[in-house]
Amino acid sequence: MNYIVSHDHDRLMQQLGDKGHMFGDVAFARVKLGLGILATIPGMPMIWMGQEFGAASEKSLDPRPLDWSLLENEQNAGLREHVKGLFRLRHENPALRGDSFEVCFKDPKRKAFAFKRWNGHGGVIVVAVNLRHEPTGELVLSGCGLEDGVWHEYTSNYDCHVEGGVLKEQLGPSEVKVFIKVGPSGARG
Repeated sequence: MNYIVSHDHDRLMQQLGDKGHMFGDVAFARVKLGLGILATIPGMPMIWMGQEFGAASEKSLDPRPLDWSLLENEQNAGLREHVKGLFRLRHENPALRGDSFEVCFKDPKRKAFAFKRWNGHGGVIVVAVNLRHEPTGELVLSGCGLEDGVWHEYTSNYDCHVEGGVLKEQLGPSEVKVFIKVGPSGARG
C-alpha cells in the first residue's frame, strides 16, 4: 500500500502550509506532484478522503466532516479533476497496474527523474517528474528502449515524437508528465 498521508497524519495541504510554508498555487502544484507519482508507481495507491481536492486539517481523534464547499473553488475542483484523470488512466492502462518498473533518467542536480512502466502486450508509459518548484529546462530521455514514433502526453493532452529512442521534454515547476506510447493502430498503449 502506497500513500502520502493517512488518518494518522495532518492532511497534506496542512503540512505544506505549516511545515513547508507553501500556499496557493505552489501548494496545489506540490499536491499534484505527489499524487501524480502515487498514481503511476507500482503498488496499490491509497488516497485519504479529501486529499484529491486539497482538504486541509490537522489530525484529530474527533471525526471531522469533509468541507465539500471547497469544490466551489477553481483550484480545488481542478485538483480533483486532475486526480480523477490520473486514476482513470491507471485503471484503464495495464502498464500502470503491473510490477514492471525501470528508472530511465535521473538528474540529481535538477532533482528530476523519469521511469518507465510496461506490460507484456506492448503497453509502455514513461513518467517524468520535476521535484523542484522551478522549470527543469530541456530533459533528454535516452537509453530507455523507447520506440520511435508518436507518444501522447496525458496530463496536458498533446502528442510528441521520439526519434532515435530519444524523448526531449521540459517540465514546469513541480510537474509530472505521463507519456503513453501510441500503438500502431493509433490506440494508446
